[in-house]
Amino acid sequence: MTAFPNVGLHGGVSNADYHASAPISSSALKTFDESPLKYKHQYIDGHKRKETPALALGSLIHSVVLEPDNLVNEYAVAPAADKRTKIGKELHAEHLALCKEKGLTSITEADLRKAVAVSDALHGDSLVAPLLVGGKAELSAVWADPTYGVLCKCRPDYWRESDGLIVDLKTTADAHPDAVERSIIDYGYALSAAWYVEGMKNLGYENVRFVHVFVEKEPPYNRSVIEMDEDWLRIGQRQWSRALKGLYGAKEWNSYPSHATQIIKISPPKWLKKKELGNEQ
Repeated sequence: MTAFPNVGLHGGVSNADYHASAPISSSALKTFDESPLKYKHQYIDGHKRKETPALALGSLIHSVVLEPDNLVNEYAVAPAADKRTKIGKELHAEHLALCKEKGLTSITEADLRKAVAVSDALHGDSLVAPLLVGGKAELSAVWADPTYGVLCKCRPDYWRESDGLIVDLKTTADAHPDAVERSIIDYGYALSAAWYVEGMKNLGYENVRFVHVFVEKEPPYNRSVIEMDEDWLRIGQRQWSRALKGLYGAKEWNSYPSHATQIIKISPPKWLKKKELGNEQ
């Protein structure tokens, strides 16, 4: 694992170093809660999930919105030359060689334009823009869990110490609040929010708030600002507590089971039984 700063709140840690470091993250806990065997596959055996084009675009949008001055240290725009031509192949080969040498991510001009358009929409929004002022982006927090003593981490997209505000940016296909609620359930956002709040409180910050900014990746870049209430955060707290306890035990016993360790008999849902079997039940 990559060397990582001690307990505290740190700037200057690259995204790559953060993700490669040993402390436990909310992503790791969500993976373990989904499947201990999947956690072992990804986090112990080293088979990380492949980044999809949607995830790659989301990462680029994060960088443009939150750290535009750092873009040159993270990305390089691919040449527009036709890769079917000799000169085009040569230019692209040179570009990829440069990216490999300097550790840059290759992006297209079209994706960069889209990321800039999303950024302009957010920074021009009277509700969103004030949330992204007066704080710092992409700080890395490390703390020791008081129950198990293990090192834990989180990386707020944007942290404003003056009022204890965490802003988390999410790109999505549908930013309507009804769709967002489904995303909170499907992607474990309550666990992550509660984990981030827990981390900052462990570092001595009180009255921490967590706000999501959801933004669509297509024009007109609809967005919504969502703050989960105390019930959501209590649910998230229970989820990460359960996962952390399970993960601690799994590491102690070196046991990462699959979904089932015995044959499980299942029954069809009631609506299907009624439709297909009717009075035969």
